[in-house]
Amino acid sequence: MDWLRSVSQAADRMGSIGETLNTSKVTTAFSDTSSLAADLLTKLQGIPSGRKHWQQYQKLCVNIFDYLFSPPLSPGIYELSNYTKINRRDIIMPNYATEGFWRYMREKYHADHIVIDAKNYTDKISKDLFLQMANYLTEQGPGLFGIIASRVGESDSSAHIVREQWMMHRKLIITFTDDDIAQMIDTKKAGERPEALIQQKIEDFRLSI
Repeated sequence: MDWLRSVSQAADRMGSIGETLNTSKVTTAFSDTSSLAADLLTKLQGIPSGRKHWQQYQKLCVNIFDYLFSPPLSPGIYELSNYTKINRRDIIMPNYATEGFWRYMREKYHADHIVIDAKNYTDKISKDLFLQMANYLTEQGPGLFGIIASRVGESDSSAHIVREQWMMHRKLIITFTDDDIAQMIDTKKAGERPEALIQQKIEDFRLSI
C-alpha cells in the first residue's frame, strides 16, 4: 500500500503546483491590467486640450477604447474615410459580438460598427460636430451609433440636434467627457463592465424625451 500512498501524495503535490500556477497567472493578468489602466489615466490627464495636441489625444483614445471594449469588439481602425473621402471618422470598432451588451446594441441600435470621434477641444463641442457625425452614420454603412469623446462635453445647443437625429433618423450619438472615460477605465480595472456607462447614458437620454 506504500506505493498507493506515494502516488496519492504525488498527485496532491501536482494539484498544489497547478493551483499555484493558475493563481500566479490570474495575479499577473490583474497586475498587467492595473498597470495599463494607470498608464492610460496618466496619459489622459497629461495631454493638454487644444489643437496642438489633437493627434496625441486621438491616438490615445484608440488605445483607451481598445482597452475598454476589445474584445468583444474588434480593435479600433484609426482614421477611416467613407468613399467620398469627405466624411472621415477617427476610430471605427467593428462589432461582431455574438452575445451580451454589444450584440444587443447591434440588434437594437444598428451598432454594426462603433463610430468614435475624439475631439481635443478646449471648449464644449458644438452642434456642427454632431451633424458631421450624423452625416457619417448610415444604416447601409457603418451603422447608426456614434460616440464623441470630448474633453469637456457638449454645448447646450447640441442637445436639440442629438434628439432630432434620434427621433427622425434613429441615429444615436452619445458623448464621453474625460471624467466619463476615467470612470470607465476604473470600472474595467476593477473587473466590472465599462459599457454600463453607455447603457446608463442611453437610458437617461431616452427617458428625457
